[in-house]
Parts: sequence; structure tokens; C-alpha cells
Amino acid sequence: MPLLKARGAAKISVICKPVLGALLRTVEGIDALITDPQALHAHDYWASLMSLPLHMGTTVESIPSRIPYAGVFTNRLEMWQARLPGDGLRVGLVWKGNPEHENDAQRSLSHFSDLAPLWSVRGIRFISLQVGDAETQADECKVLQPALCLGREIRDFGDAAAIVAQINLVICVDTAIAHVAGALGVACWLMLPQTGVDWRWHRTGTVSPWYPNDMYLFRQRQGGWPALIDEVKDALADIMRGTR
Repeated sequence: MPLLKARGAAKISVICKPVLGALLRTVEGIDALITDPQALHAHDYWASLMSLPLHMGTTVESIPSRIPYAGVFTNRLEMWQARLPGDGLRVGLVWKGNPEHENDAQRSLSHFSDLAPLWSVRGIRFISLQVGDAETQADECKVLQPALCLGREIRDFGDAAAIVAQINLVICVDTAIAHVAGALGVACWLMLPQTGVDWRWHRTGTVSPWYPNDMYLFRQRQGGWPALIDEVKDALADIMRGTR
């Protein structure tokens, strides 16, 4: 949006789903946010958001990465502050994406229990940010994998952002919460599948040009998800020892 403004766009309207409204209202450069397409009035030009890099001639080297570029309203922060743990390292978890996604069988974990090795690291307070029915899996494992489950109470991306902004780290599969963390400048460890990796994460490397300072990419290789989760566990242990 700031790049469009710099090129002379006098008024920028963004059409989005209602669930995104509270988050996108914090983004600089958006003059009007429209959640009902019927409310859109005439404009001189329109473009699909995902086509803007083409129109701008964006390359890997020129990807705009001024972080943070999204924020959280104070009332949302205050609403969630009291719900979060007051001690330990706060780590948010999302282990499944939208089941309708074409590569969901590869990008999502089969069950919350797959993350069990992470609980061997002491001093961490795990918080489930998993929305939808999948959070019931955390209930099934609450004895061995205790976690604060907030997913059912998250109404929209404004709530998600308010929680993420107040935790230390997000560990997730490739789904929207990774971009929320990236946009807010919150540390995020992204667990990527071996096949069908989204184009934004490239084929190799551990750093994302979209979120160059706060995101680390864990890539699945031989050994599948168990080996990757062990790698994440070791990285968590390094943090708690102060060596990472």
C-alpha cells in the first residue's frame, strides 16, 4: 500500500473478507476498507492484491520488508493480555491449515500429538492458536501436552494478532498465522513440507525475504515430520539454554 501511495494513488480501497477487517485497518496506506463488495463505489483502477508485485516489477531483492507493517488495536491487546500466561516462554502453536487447501495433506500435521517432543523442553508455556475443530486434538492430549487453548475464542485476525503480539514465538505449519506473525515482527518458526512448498518460501534457505529478520524456515527432508519436529525441539532447548 505505501508503494502505491508513493506512485500517486490518491485513494486506495481494499476489499477483504470480514474476518480480515480488524487487522487490515491497522495497515498504513489503506484509505477505505470494504468487507461488503456491494458497498464499493467507482474507482479509476482495480488490481488483484497478488498481482501487485507484477505491476511493481518486484524482484526478490526489492520485496518491501519494512516490518512491522500491521498492528493491533489497544482494546484488543488489553482484552487478551489477562488470558495469557505470566511466566515462562510463551510459544503459540498452529499445526493444521485449511483442510480445503490443495496441499493440506502435506503441509499440515496429522495430529496435535505429533508435537509431543516439544514438551520435553522445560520452561515453556504452550498456547494453541489453532482455529476450527482441530483444536479438540489438544484437548485429547492435555495430560501429556498441557496447553492453553485459545483457538475457539479467536473471532477474527484482529484477535489472532492481539495474541501473537504478546507472545515470544509462533511455531506453525504453513498457514495464515505465519503471515500474521511476520507482519507484526514477532518471531516465527515455520515448518514446511517436503513437497508442494508455497512459492513465497522458495525451494531452499532458512530465511524469508518477506520477513527477513523474524522468521526461520524449518524444511522437511529425510525423516519427515518427526525429524523436523526434533529439530524444532533442539532449537527450543537452545533458546532456553541461551545458546540460540
